[in-house]
Amino acid sequence: MLNAVLLLIVTGVIVIWASSKKESTVSIGQPKIEIIGSIVFTVDFGNGKKRAFEGDIVENESLLDALVLVSKAGNLNYNLDEKSNLVSVESLVNNNKKSWYWYLNGKKVSKPYEIFLHASDKIFIRYE
Repeated sequence: MLNAVLLLIVTGVIVIWASSKKESTVSIGQPKIEIIGSIVFTVDFGNGKKRAFEGDIVENESLLDALVLVSKAGNLNYNLDEKSNLVSVESLVNNNKKSWYWYLNGKKVSKPYEIFLHASDKIFIRYE
């Protein structure tokens, strides 16, 4: 019974999400914001496991904004330190052997909070 309820909830969320992707603007109670394109966001856990997400972005959306949206859409847990650096994803925490690193279009990024996205960007975070 619980599985049936969960399946119904997940199906409802997917239907709502899919129908909202057909619109070219997003309303947030203020002026409408235009979608400027889409991005791909990949999480590499460093053990062969990867999760990939694709979605629309709006103007002035940062790498950290994308992480927030991905975490909500994919039920992905993460933690940032006081400087907004990624310190853990799921159960994988930075240590003296491995850390989380950001890449944007194949180039390493050290300050993700300063980077704003463009259409077709490819975001990659890797535990290495």
